[in-house]
Amino acid sequence: MTHDSVFATSLRVTGATVALLACSHAAIAAKITTFDPSGSTKTWANSISNAGIAGSYDDSSKVQHGFVRASDGTITSFDPPGSSNTAALSINAKGSITGTYDDSSDYAHGFVRTSGGSITSFDASGARDTFANCVNAKGAIAGQYYDSSSVQHGFVRASNGTITEFDPPGSKGTYAESINAKGTITGSYSDGSSHGYVRTSDGTITTFDPTASTDGTYPASINATGVITGLYYDKNDVSHGFVRASDGTITSFDPSGSLNTTATGISANGTITGSWLDSSGAWHGYTRSAKGKIVTFDAPNSTWTIATGINGKSNSGWFKDSNGQHGFLRTAR
Repeated sequence: MTHDSVFATSLRVTGATVALLACSHAAIAAKITTFDPSGSTKTWANSISNAGIAGSYDDSSKVQHGFVRASDGTITSFDPPGSSNTAALSINAKGSITGTYDDSSDYAHGFVRTSGGSITSFDASGARDTFANCVNAKGAIAGQYYDSSSVQHGFVRASNGTITEFDPPGSKGTYAESINAKGTITGSYSDGSSHGYVRTSDGTITTFDPTASTDGTYPASINATGVITGLYYDKNDVSHGFVRASDGTITSFDPSGSLNTTATGISANGTITGSWLDSSGAWHGYTRSAKGKIVTFDAPNSTWTIATGINGKSNSGWFKDSNGQHGFLRTAR
């Protein structure tokens, strides 16, 4: 398990009428702070909340470790006991972090780390590998696991540790990408092609696809009101961002000039963040307001900017420059 493979998957993993929105390149006052954990040779900032930023980094031996960056800039690294690689993927407002680690036999397990640093590992029943992707404000965790036949199933782990497995009807492989405070989960499933779904806390599952989606739909994030964002691929294998309103209405979008668009995070007020690919092969970050205004940005001296999470007016991610790969925090003023 590597973050490079996670991002490559997110381009294949993460509406109705395609509406390309005008993209504002006008400068908006925003502060971008770059950072790396001590000893990092490659940094991924994966999730942001009021409690800080969670992510992972490679050390000089190419071993991955988790980290949390507090709001004052203090960075603490960590690993679950027995970990040979740690991916910290989600942080909630209380500072609880979830993610996945590999053991010495390269089997994957889920973990949850409290704000105080206590780490608990877990696996779904019958799991060969467990991937914990997201944690909500109440401490519930969603993700997927591989069974002994290498088939993926979704799961939700309650704050008391109880794990419930699920699959949309007809699924041959289920991924759970995001869970909101109400316990509503979104993600994708495959029945030969990939589709989006939303699962409410009572277990009701609704599936969906943007009209123009012919090569896969990949929801990535859901906010407190049930608005979902993600990406889909059209018949030309080009990815576009989408937003699905709580009433099921789907709108697609792309920054101006984008050859491929990802949408990875959505805030409480409906602001979306993600990345887009230009004609030179470089990725850039963007934010899209609930009204559809898109602003693009890049980290300082960046040759490649990937935006991963958003919280209020702040978003996070990672970027590449001539010196390597680093994390960033961007705060609009």
